[in-house]
Amino acid sequence: MILVERAARLASEIAVERLKLEVARLRRERFGTSSDRSSRIDQLELVLEDLEETLAETDAQAAAEPEALSGAATSRSKPARRPLPEHLL
Repeated sequence: MILVERAARLASEIAVERLKLEVARLRRERFGTSSDRSSRIDQLELVLEDLEETLAETDAQAAAEPEALSGAATSRSKPARRPLPEHLL
């Protein structure tokens, strides 16, 4: 499972780098181009921002998981709530 997560993260990082290169290339070509290309640059920048946010959220979740796992192991020893009194059943 860890290897799958690492592979997915690597694929996301590669996609981010590919988009960064594409945006840089399109910016170089921007001089003398039509407005269609400049709108494509804006769209790619939005996609790039979304991917970077997703990676940041994934990192935050990965950092929180070890804490959550250790907390979950201690909370399993006692029930979350007391049982209902007999007169309420």
